[in-house]
Amino acid sequence: MKTKTITTRVPEDISGGKLNKKEERKKKMVEEEQLVERLAPRIEEKIRYRVVRSIINALEEQFYPPEEMFREEFVKSVEEAEKRVKEGKARTFKNASELNAFLESLKTEE
Repeated sequence: MKTKTITTRVPEDISGGKLNKKEERKKKMVEEEQLVERLAPRIEEKIRYRVVRSIINALEEQFYPPEEMFREEFVKSVEEAEKRVKEGKARTFKNASELNAFLESLKTEE
């Protein structure tokens, strides 16, 4: 079985020598441009993710503040409501349809 050897040539200038400095710089610039083209979308995506994440965090703090920011009266009212539920003095519903059914039953009682 014969094997075939494949050889590649290094780019050469017309005189048959190695690349001159100008050509080397040009080749390096092309390589750098290709690298930038590959990396730019990844960098943009990471920046976009970080910006969106910081916006989401800011919104969550506005709508869902940390527990220590809740007013003491609100916490007490929630605790009292939980106590009424445990004592059977209040009603809880598993989902919205159960609540709607209860509300409809109140309409028919009137």
